[in-house]
Amino acid sequence: MVLVMALAVGLLPPAAWAERIGIAAIVNEEVITTADVNDRRDFILATTDVPPTVEAQRALLPRVLDALINETLQLQEARRLSVEVTDAEIEAAVEQIEKARGRPPGSLRDFITQNGMSPRTMEQQLRAQLAWNKVVERKLRRTVNIAQDEIARAQLAQAAAPGTPEMRIAAISLPIAAPEQEAETAALAASIAEQLNSGTDFLTLAGQLVGTGKAKLSAPVWVPEEGLQPAMQQALRTLEPGQVTQPLRSQNSYQLVSLLERRMNKPTPDVTEVLLKQIAVPLPTEKTPEALAAARATIDALRDNPGSCMGSDLGVAAPQAQVEFVRAQYGQMTRDLRSVVEHLGVTEVSEPLVTDRAVLLVMPCERIEPASQLPDAAKVRREIYNEKLELEAQKYMRNLRRDAFIDVKGR
Repeated sequence: MVLVMALAVGLLPPAAWAERIGIAAIVNEEVITTADVNDRRDFILATTDVPPTVEAQRALLPRVLDALINETLQLQEARRLSVEVTDAEIEAAVEQIEKARGRPPGSLRDFITQNGMSPRTMEQQLRAQLAWNKVVERKLRRTVNIAQDEIARAQLAQAAAPGTPEMRIAAISLPIAAPEQEAETAALAASIAEQLNSGTDFLTLAGQLVGTGKAKLSAPVWVPEEGLQPAMQQALRTLEPGQVTQPLRSQNSYQLVSLLERRMNKPTPDVTEVLLKQIAVPLPTEKTPEALAAARATIDALRDNPGSCMGSDLGVAAPQAQVEFVRAQYGQMTRDLRSVVEHLGVTEVSEPLVTDRAVLLVMPCERIEPASQLPDAAKVRREIYNEKLELEAQKYMRNLRRDAFIDVKGR
């Protein structure tokens, strides 16, 4: 039966075959289908803040197809050089993504499945990236030369730079549990926006909503402006501190983001060492409004009275709280923890950091700065190496495209 179908397809004229199969492009006799393009488009829409409108979908298609052409060429070059990517490497990359986002193992594939997408498009993208990294390292690393005076100049330039713009933001997320709840969630988001613009305190209202189970709160955190999604950057760019965005529609939720502060920040050296007093307050198993209110009262009291740095004492009675002292360098911390700690003064207590099971308060008790204020030479060298390697990789990619047969359908 399969052979008969294959022969039948082979007898079709090329135009009819392309229309029936849905060919988006041919790259060196390898086919990229319209299904491949649509799957990748849906994956991007589901994992970014780009609103899933018809206009956004249409605008994404050329960029998605171009990316798939590049990935096809990268995988072809990897095969030519006998470069392989194992399933174990794919799994490790998935785990790294989940860890960077603070998500439990398996959550990324669960998210993809729950949203009706195929894991194949994510795995194919990761396989191409990993294979290309291996190709670039093998073929190009010997072409990158870094002189000692380059490192010295870069150190001086970084030390003299004013820093990078950062924003301190908090967010209320309203999940869309099912398509039929879209209108209800949109109306709730509009109502919340109206309350906030009328002067209601953001964190107070967020705490009330979280207690009802209708919303999630992303606690205040400093983030680099360039690290935000373009749609969120645009929404926040015109705001003044204290203002809130209009509801931002993502694939599965509405978000309202509060801009708390702006500043220019110079990175703290990775070797800066800090002694932290960490106070963990377990959240109640039964998250009733009364239990959550009691936990919030405990957290607020501890934030005002965290105790001294001389021991595990606390300034208020909180028998359920757990105290731990941790000494670490900034370079050893997770990105989220570092973004909080490096902006705190000694004995200054952080905003509450919320996890699924507990709320964490962090207080620096001691900070040891490096003797030299110049950026670490080894780190600067890695940055220069990565920049030069990336330029060589772009040149390599342009050459692959120039020498390839690429036939894009529907132009």
